[in-house]
Amino acid sequence: LMTKSKFLQRVEQISIQQESAKGAGIGFLKDARGQEVPVEVPFTLPGDEAKARLFKKKKGVFLSFLQEITHPSPLR
Repeated sequence: LMTKSKFLQRVEQISIQQESAKGAGIGFLKDARGQEVPVEVPFTLPGDEAKARLFKKKKGVFLSFLQEITHPSPLR
């Protein structure tokens, strides 16, 4: 079972699917129980594929730092 602290600080490949009210991209990862959890990735757009480092969970959403856009969205 992966604890919250082990989930944080990992770098994950994330497909950005939505845009948040603040303008950040939102993608989804599966947690240790197989539940999809949203991840907010700044400076991304829907359609981007990005590597992001998770650092905090706030109100059910993981916040992250953008590491790299590995495949840009056609919206760029």
